[in-house]
Amino acid sequence: MGSRMSVRLLVVIFLPVLLLALPSAAYPEPLNKDGLAVVRLSDDDYRRIVKDARVITDRNLTTYISAVAARLVPDGTELAPGVSVSVTVLDRDLPEVYSMANGTIVITSGAVTALENEAQMAAVLAHEVAHIVDAHYPSIYQAFKEVEAKRRRSMLAAGLAGVVVGAAIDYTVASKTNEIYADLDAGDISYREAMKKITTMEIGAGTLEGFSDVYQSLPPETRAGSGDPRVPLEMVADAGSLTLMARSGYDPGQAGEAWRRLRKKSDRAKETDMGSLAMAFLPAQMRTLISGVEDPAGNIRAEALTRTVNHNPPDRPDFLDSLARSREITALKRGPMTVGRADFARVIGGFVMGGAREAFEEGDYGRSKELYQAAWDSGYRTADVAYHLGRSQFGEFAFAASEREKETAENYLLKAIELDPGMPEPYKALGELYGEWDMYQDSARMYRKYLRAAPGAPDRNRVERQIEKMERKSRR
Repeated sequence: MGSRMSVRLLVVIFLPVLLLALPSAAYPEPLNKDGLAVVRLSDDDYRRIVKDARVITDRNLTTYISAVAARLVPDGTELAPGVSVSVTVLDRDLPEVYSMANGTIVITSGAVTALENEAQMAAVLAHEVAHIVDAHYPSIYQAFKEVEAKRRRSMLAAGLAGVVVGAAIDYTVASKTNEIYADLDAGDISYREAMKKITTMEIGAGTLEGFSDVYQSLPPETRAGSGDPRVPLEMVADAGSLTLMARSGYDPGQAGEAWRRLRKKSDRAKETDMGSLAMAFLPAQMRTLISGVEDPAGNIRAEALTRTVNHNPPDRPDFLDSLARSREITALKRGPMTVGRADFARVIGGFVMGGAREAFEEGDYGRSKELYQAAWDSGYRTADVAYHLGRSQFGEFAFAASEREKETAENYLLKAIELDPGMPEPYKALGELYGEWDMYQDSARMYRKYLRAAPGAPDRNRVERQIEKMERKSRR
């Protein structure tokens, strides 16, 4: 067990280092029939996903996100047959981001609206691009099948099982390291000798120290992994994502906050997701069988490797913050780094507004509030958004809202007036809100401002009666 863990720990340390050192993102080794089988299976899996979900077709949104993903793919990248980088956006509140072995990145609207700028969008997409350009999951299956065949032929020692995870994801390692693993598989050298040879390879000492420092700051459970060969690849993709961001001109310093925001929104969404709660009560071993890549006999299943895990551990943001400050990532920066707030606010805000207006008109104030909040947070800060965000706090009737919701409503309604003093609706909403708070004079004053801003208002007679009512109550 100790030997297996040492291999996994070494892989987690070295693969990010080697990933950064790669001259290009082309496949180090072509996929064979086993790896390509995973790609083909991912096509079927993708069709099942889109059949059971609502795909967003807003052209402005999909074109924008696709352009960000395309910018992250390094020039000269050679993808395997059947693989091409593309983006599909699903209409789902729970923030999720994963990629298919065929190159399709799937991102939910909940993930899109949780972010606040283009660099954060690039961060979550770059993680998946890193998985795709290096064929992480097809390579797991391909290498596993190679080791499995070799084990059958030569009846290797029982200890070889500890090498499977390391060998399966060792797709970026230089030829010299492959030779070391081959010697280890054949039983020609011991684990200790293999580790010593690998650690003395000519990898820049500064690079090794830089990532080792970051790695050693992680909690033990993160460093050790779960035994699932997909989990160490998450760290590989994290390191690769920052490389892709820096080389594409995006600010790597936004990556940690991007994943932090996704996790925060995910935690809120899961509070009402009964499926997630049910999963949490299952025994750990059962959860592994449900979501893992192995069948009960311990064999890796190609069907379970068609899409990446939707995995966002609590310590990922801090890990990315540390990596973004490392010498290796800093050295890749060339000129000013893109954050991209204006374009992001325009595109994402415009997309969200359509759904928000629809929800508001249908009286779905909970969803309306969520979508208008997403538009506001993305930088789409207009009087119209502020008004609807305020009004959505209490819906049709202010008396049914909590005090906190009323206070939030007041803040946004006042902000709407600040942004556009001529907009009538915020005054009327404040008139209702202040009446509920027994602030009768303020209520009457706001109703009067509403009528001045909208002299032809169809509800003028009713509002005038409300003014008289508020004035009577203020004299008591």
